[in-house]
Amino acid sequence: MKYSALFIALSMFVTITYCQTPNMAVSRVEMDRFMVDANGRLLKPDGDYNEEGTPYFSRNFLPGTVTILKGNTYHGLQVRINFHTHEIIFLDPDGREMVVAQPVERVELTTPEGKKIFRSGYAPIDKQDPNVFYEVLDSGAVSLLKYTEVSFSERQPYPNARYVRTYRDKVFYYMAKGIQLEKLPKNTDELPAMFTGKEAKLTELIKRDKLKLKKESDMIQLFRYANTL
Repeated sequence: MKYSALFIALSMFVTITYCQTPNMAVSRVEMDRFMVDANGRLLKPDGDYNEEGTPYFSRNFLPGTVTILKGNTYHGLQVRINFHTHEIIFLDPDGREMVVAQPVERVELTTPEGKKIFRSGYAPIDKQDPNVFYEVLDSGAVSLLKYTEVSFSERQPYPNARYVRTYRDKVFYYMAKGIQLEKLPKNTDELPAMFTGKEAKLTELIKRDKLKLKKESDMIQLFRYANTL
């Protein structure tokens, strides 16, 4: 009986800790369910080169929560987002990098600066389709979204050397009403006019708090206030 009890206890311990990753712990059952739901596939290298910069929101995997489109939400994962391929990468129990093959609706990452939320499913605009991810900076009746566009160039420093791939990013901001998007104007003086019927109060806020609307933090403050009106 003692050996049986010990075996059961050890089995439970293995099941709980099987999918442990740095700072997180996922049960084996939960990870197995996620692997099936996400239709996870092994991430394959797309070439042999040195990198400058990164296509990822974070080079490191971060504790994250992933919601599959029209599916379940999974907590306790190690995740990162590729802004160039618009893929969600996660670590499996063996530490292998896997790609979520099913459409993802929402990702929440825990960073040193706090929680970061990313969503897809917005209406197409500019070069973006509904599969790309936007960081949600503020949400309410209208949301402030941040889109990071990543591109790269390659060069060979000298004959027979490994290629060097250099990543560059551009940031664009959008207002969302439901799934419909409107790009924020380059002239930030025009921003209050996007909030119909609230221009006067927003202009007053800008003057009072000396907001510089080219700064992301000040844009967030403006949207946050607008959503209270």
